[in-house]
Amino acid sequence: MKSRLIKPAENFDRIARSYETMERLAFGSLLQKARTAHLEKVEHAEQVLLVGEGNGRFLAALLEKNRRCQVTCIDQSRRMLDLAENRVQLRDRKRVRFALNDFEKEPMSLPEFDVVVTHFFLDCFAPETLNRMLPRLSDSLSPGGTWLRADFVEPSDSGTIASLQRTVLRALYYFFAKTGGIKANKISCPEKKLEALGMKENGRSSYLRGWITSSIYHKSPCRNPDRFARITIE
Repeated sequence: MKSRLIKPAENFDRIARSYETMERLAFGSLLQKARTAHLEKVEHAEQVLLVGEGNGRFLAALLEKNRRCQVTCIDQSRRMLDLAENRVQLRDRKRVRFALNDFEKEPMSLPEFDVVVTHFFLDCFAPETLNRMLPRLSDSLSPGGTWLRADFVEPSDSGTIASLQRTVLRALYYFFAKTGGIKANKISCPEKKLEALGMKENGRSSYLRGWITSSIYHKSPCRNPDRFARITIE
């Protein structure tokens, strides 16, 4: 597998070692709860793709829950991948394939997977990037397969709490643009695009009044629904 080395300014290398501490200080255990909310639904999966996995907290939970799956773990940060690999117990090392790759800029040739996981990954990208990326991710998921997704959601209320959440989101986007090189400056809503790609949402867990959500989708058994290419994210 060919992988392109990425400059530290373009990925999360700079904050990889402190990321977990920052996450716990800001959100406690909520983000990990969102990652693992639907873990039992994939305990019998055989081939799993993790994209933007980061430091491997979900990976470790998955390997413990599912003792037979084979995992491909992709991230654009070498230091994040190193942290993720260090979480894997020796007995499980042969079950995980780590790949340094910028999935946004450098599409990979991938086999089909039973499960695709994008936790706190899609909300890092602008609409034009998601319009390119989501079909590639969909192509890597086998018909009838499962997609797990956890993301932040733009508050729709007008109250004090929603206003505070919007302020925090703006601060987070600014921080990760400076430290991790993300290009998005606000949350894009990929739901309609996912639906057009044959994904049906079959379960959702919400936290902090819906500010954080964890969803489980299943892909249509039909490979080429007529309207796949007609929906774009604005």
